[in-house]
Amino acid sequence: MAAVNYRHAFHAGNFADCMKHAVLVWLLRALQRKPTPLFVLDTHAGVGGYDLEASSAARTGEWRSGVARLLDNPPPQLVDYVGLVRSLGLYPGSPALARALLLPPRERRSLVLIDPPFEDPREFSHLTEGLVAGWRRFPIGVFATWYPIKHRAPARQFLAAVQQSGIRDVVAAELCLREPVDPARLNGCGMLVVNPPYRFEQEVPPILAASLERLGEREPGEAVAIRRIVDA
Repeated sequence: MAAVNYRHAFHAGNFADCMKHAVLVWLLRALQRKPTPLFVLDTHAGVGGYDLEASSAARTGEWRSGVARLLDNPPPQLVDYVGLVRSLGLYPGSPALARALLLPPRERRSLVLIDPPFEDPREFSHLTEGLVAGWRRFPIGVFATWYPIKHRAPARQFLAAVQQSGIRDVVAAELCLREPVDPARLNGCGMLVVNPPYRFEQEVPPILAASLERLGEREPGEAVAIRRIVDA
């Protein structure tokens, strides 16, 4: 498979962005339940905000079947995320969401967000290697990585590689709009979280379900799932 040139401005605010950012907001809120300082690193951060009326976003229109469906009367599980989207003006990228929720840190606790563009066909392998390296250096940190689901095999291989890597305490949350059988189409996405905060497995599934209810197209194979990949 050849490498592709990915520019997020064409895809900002689509269903995958909404899923990723809603889970990111939950993770940040959960880590802020304790009053101790928090460090956040976004390894593949793009710009802080996107004009959804600009030519790049207008060309694809993906946001119209994504965040546009959430802005009016959002489900209770998504009110926090949607409120931030409204208050920050331009559609916020992950750096803007993190900055809006954080105080200056003296880091001991941390959230590392890994969101590669998946331009390189070897990206899943690089992602596994990066997770292992980061976890070995900082095994108590929370690592959250977004990944695409076009067809099942690459995502399954990635999760299997993480299972065999030695990393502990790993959960995967996934949202699919349709059966993931077309490798040329983004059919779903996932967030793999190492050291998930307390109650992640109880509180994130309703966020995914509310997202699917508003963003889904009622196609065969649409589903949400949360699975423990490796025990603590």
